[in-house]
Amino acid sequence: MEKKTELQTKIPEEEIEEQKKRGFLQNNTGVGVVEIILILVVLIALVLIFKDQLTAIVEKAMSALEKSVDGILS
Repeated sequence: MEKKTELQTKIPEEEIEEQKKRGFLQNNTGVGVVEIILILVVLIALVLIFKDQLTAIVEKAMSALEKSVDGILS
């Protein structure tokens, strides 16, 4: 059997650090998660800000639905 030898070159430490930095800056796998979290935060904030108005709208819709159901069943 032949023994395989590999040519190994010493990479300077600065170049390794630079490659790590480039890889970190180009890695955008978590961007979608951050966007979804920000959208959820904005939606929750809007619901909290307009809570009273949303409650009034839902109550009106439910009362109108009850009246129409009562009219159909009567």
